[in-house]
Amino acid sequence: MNILFNELPILEQTKQALEKLGLTTTTDIQHLAIPEMIAGKDIIGQAQTGTGKTFAFAIPMIEKINVDERSVQGLIICPTRELTLQVYKEIVKLLQFNPRIRITSIYGGESYTKQFKALAEKPHIVVATPGRVIDHLQRRTVDFSKLSMLILDEADEMLKMGFQEDLETILKDTPRTRQTALFSATIPDFIKQVAKKYQHEPLMLKTETKTMTVEKINQYYYFIKKSDRDQLLIRVLDYYQPESVMIFANTKKDVDALSQFMQKNKYEADCLHGDL
Repeated sequence: MNILFNELPILEQTKQALEKLGLTTTTDIQHLAIPEMIAGKDIIGQAQTGTGKTFAFAIPMIEKINVDERSVQGLIICPTRELTLQVYKEIVKLLQFNPRIRITSIYGGESYTKQFKALAEKPHIVVATPGRVIDHLQRRTVDFSKLSMLILDEADEMLKMGFQEDLETILKDTPRTRQTALFSATIPDFIKQVAKKYQHEPLMLKTETKTMTVEKINQYYYFIKKSDRDQLLIRVLDYYQPESVMIFANTKKDVDALSQFMQKNKYEADCLHGDL
């Protein structure tokens, strides 16, 4: 049975923020992770997107921050800048009654000057993409020597995107004494290797979900060659004749290419991604 946020041993400022956000009861992953992380334990949290995992690691991280220490104490690594910004904004909401804790986000595609300035102000928490963290480490514009907590959010997605080497570098360049938590929808072999090599007796916390999707959504899939994908898409659209459609692709490059393909085939299509 999940517990009330008011029953957790957390800062009153955090409880005020949660109350203002209309949140009273923990989700499954929050119920499992928050007490263990506050107790200082390393964890591997297996939970799907949309289960409240951001607050599951953000609340314990806020508890651990020493506001009198001007250094980066919490680092959250996310696979994309979109998720980085999302996580950053969620934590800002948690800090609305705790202005002494400083937080910033760093990711590709944003001005270096802005990020240099933000890091020079010695934030307590940094939310970042792997590549940009490596970049700032090489430039010596960020110092993780006082880091006490490291979070890898959507670790499996980072592996799919080819960030394995970057993650290894970050893990090696942060203090061995840090508390480390990995959150992932799946647990591939690399995550098990990270746990063995870089975590201290991690607890495996897994939430049980009855279904991966909303019950009112019907799903169908086709096994095809990638070279046949675009032509199949047109055949599916012609067959079902939908009034409107949302098409998702893995990368911005794919989104651009697919949008152009649709336009060439006389469909009223446009694209939307982080570069626009």
